[in-house]
Amino acid sequence: MNRRIERIIFDALLEADGKVLAPNGENFQFYNWTNAVNREEEVIELTMRNFCMMTDNAVYDSLKYSKIEKVRNILDIVERRFQNSKIYQTVSHWSVAEKPDKKTIKAAIMKCAQELSPDEKRDFYKKYGTDFELREEDFKIQIISIDWGKGEDNPVSRVYFFSKYNMDATWKEEQTNWMMPKTFRDVKLSVLCKRHDDTTFEKLRICCEKYDAMRT
Repeated sequence: MNRRIERIIFDALLEADGKVLAPNGENFQFYNWTNAVNREEEVIELTMRNFCMMTDNAVYDSLKYSKIEKVRNILDIVERRFQNSKIYQTVSHWSVAEKPDKKTIKAAIMKCAQELSPDEKRDFYKKYGTDFELREEDFKIQIISIDWGKGEDNPVSRVYFFSKYNMDATWKEEQTNWMMPKTFRDVKLSVLCKRHDDTTFEKLRICCEKYDAMRT
């Protein structure tokens, strides 16, 4: 749930990036922190100064009182989603071995939509009264990676153990690996539907089923 709410806020800030003013009157860049890396000292200083102003209230007010109507509308959409509990819906989710590329997954799902047979499209039209037209902006790919702090590696392998009977003797986890799990990172891939209508959700569900069959 928290991840889906974060995704909505992230999309809103990304859309408003560079279109609002910070409390000091300067252009408020929400996501230009990476541009400051390895840049001249003045750029880094300005970026950090803007970062220090990014309180919840400052961000909210910069959107709400923006002179650009499109930016104000972005905040209205976010608020309506929360008030009406219209957060992104999870269509499908899988555990995957490696951390995949989001663009690759989205392209694969769109390909599944394009490769639907005429009979499948006809059945969909009969049931929902609309053509099967899935758009990229209708859904998001979310990837959550949970590990023990060292990615795929076992963090205990870096630890030396001592014997209480002989403090000069040490060993590593290899001698006790029967206690350890086989993997140390869990990657979850989810497809989130941004629209709140049954037809879009059903389109995504059908495509996700096809994608799941293809990837396995």
